[in-house]
Amino acid sequence: MTDRTILLATETYAPTINGVAISVRQQAKALREAGYLVRIMTPRQAKAKEELAVYRVPSIQLPNPHIYPLTLPLSQFTLTNDYKTALKGVELIHLQHISFLTVALLIYAKRHRLPTIYTYHTFLEHYLGRLLVINFLLRPVLRWLTKSFANQTDQVIVPTKSVKRYLKELGVKTKITVVPTGIEVQKYRRGRRSWLEGKHHIPTDKLIISYIGRLAQEKNVDLIPTALAPLIEREDWHLLMVGDGPARANLEHHFAVLNLTDR
Repeated sequence: MTDRTILLATETYAPTINGVAISVRQQAKALREAGYLVRIMTPRQAKAKEELAVYRVPSIQLPNPHIYPLTLPLSQFTLTNDYKTALKGVELIHLQHISFLTVALLIYAKRHRLPTIYTYHTFLEHYLGRLLVINFLLRPVLRWLTKSFANQTDQVIVPTKSVKRYLKELGVKTKITVVPTGIEVQKYRRGRRSWLEGKHHIPTDKLIISYIGRLAQEKNVDLIPTALAPLIEREDWHLLMVGDGPARANLEHHFAVLNLTDR
């Protein structure tokens, strides 16, 4: 057991459902089970429930509901005075993004000589490039921002070797460690194919090709209809997609154009 305190800083957290929010919750759970004291700092959300050791900072919600709440700029004065409880006794700050929140915390950590870890979850230039028309102008800026931010931290964590190579190519000098994103395996068990047949009329003797996740462009879901098109003449498979998101309407249209709607 230990009484060491870790602060996790993230731009997305419950009630938002995405990979980072789930990852942060799993990190907090595992660290607490190991005996650490864990606090979480994240933007305020209208529908968020109060949670012990979760500190919500001022944020704005843009008109687009698919864009998460964004933290407002935080001064060191605001951090030090308004969030004393969140920062009291913290010995390590784990940053999950590049944002106003994490930049403020990085500066705070430097001033108080606290170690920092940065987990690189998302290819920023690819993710924002799909959202913004001016991607070709933003890419160099985002690459520089990623490199500069990572090089100010003490350790960088990435989920795969390919991401590590990418950051190295950008010029990241900070030590990079590959830590695959964990899953709670106890939640997964042998499924009941009979349920699929009863609810979705999918015969149990068919091959089931499945996708489970957010239906968003950054997940490259637009490749799924094209990849399945060569199988249209075969009758021994069905596609099961579980999830929702901004790319759903476009996907449904794509499936219709390829005559795959009933598959």
